[in-house]
Formats: sequence, structure tokens, C-alpha cells
Amino acid sequence: MLITVRLAHRRGLFKGWRGDIAADTTPIPAWHQPPRERRGLASVELTAGWHYCGGSEEGIFGHSASLLVASSRRHPTGHPQDGERVSRHPQLALGLVLDTPGKRIGPNAVHSLARLAQLGFPTGLLAADRAYTDQIAEHFAQPVHTMGYQLVLDYKQQHRGVQGTHQAPSSSMAPSPAPPCRTPWPARPQGSTTKPYAASTTTANSAI
Repeated sequence: MLITVRLAHRRGLFKGWRGDIAADTTPIPAWHQPPRERRGLASVELTAGWHYCGGSEEGIFGHSASLLVASSRRHPTGHPQDGERVSRHPQLALGLVLDTPGKRIGPNAVHSLARLAQLGFPTGLLAADRAYTDQIAEHFAQPVHTMGYQLVLDYKQQHRGVQGTHQAPSSSMAPSPAPPCRTPWPARPQGSTTKPYAASTTTANSAI
């Protein structure tokens, strides 16, 4: 996949792109049958699992593809080109990692971003859904901030607003913000093992 990105970059097709990226996971169905618990049979797809899309109760047996896509902001209301894309770069898939559903969601995105950084692209906004919001800081938010991206995350209504505060000592102040720390978080449903990361995020009115 990086070969296509490299070629597009050499031809100047990413000129004007601000480095905005959308991260998401999508199911890749397996060719073989899922496990049959009643008969005590396992699947030959040992690394496959059940992928649930958008809270759906029906899963897709297979693998999850963690994708990075080159996104674009849109001109705000009142602009002569209201609603149109700021840049005309191709919205290519920049990275893909195939893994077991629900496993290493954050680290897989970080891995693709690290490979992308080698091409010298700018770093802009990184938009992601709640699958990434719920990742612990060390697995997603901290390394992404360190690379220079500003996170645009999706929070549930009860998780919005100020969740905690952090004041950095004067010796660590710098023009660019330091990676935020983990802050207090509302209680999760009983049995939940996720540890959400209440980071300060960038709110974007423009579509990505």
C-alpha cells in the first residue's frame, strides 16, 4: 500500500494536503466457517474473530482491517467555496493492518502512522471513532500526540465536558502542548475492561 502512496507523493498529488487523517476499522470476512460451539468444532481461521460494526448485535466472522485514509477539511460557512474540500488530493488509504477483531486497535493505528512519518508528510487532525476513544493512553493518544497529530474523538454524551485538570510546571512549558495525562473518568458498566482516555481533543466544524 505504501508503494501507491509513495508514487502519488512523488507526482505531487498530495500538494496542499494538511496531513488530516481518518482512522477506522472495517471487517474482512473469513472464507472459512466460524466455530461451532454446539458441536465443539473450532474454525481453521485461528486468528479470526467476531467483528461488530457500530454497536450491531450481529457480528461478522473474520478479521479487522485498521485503515488510515487521507482526509480533507471543508471550507466553512460564508467562504466563497462553502462546503467544498480545501485541497484536491486523492483520498487514498495510507495504511492498513489486518488483525484479530478487538485486538491492538490503537497500536495498529500507531504502527501505520509511524511508517507514514518516514515519507515526510505533514501532521494535522486525526479523526477516529469510539473504538479509539476507549484505548488507554499509552496505546493510542500519547504516541499520536507525540507524532504531532491533534485528536478529534467521538465521546458519549455523558463523557463530554471537563473530566479533569492538568497543570504543567513552568520548566516543561513549550510552544507545542505536552502529551495530556489520564484524568478521572465516569464509572464504566460492570464487567467492562476498557480504560478510556479523557484527553483534550480538537473540535472540528469541518467534515473529514
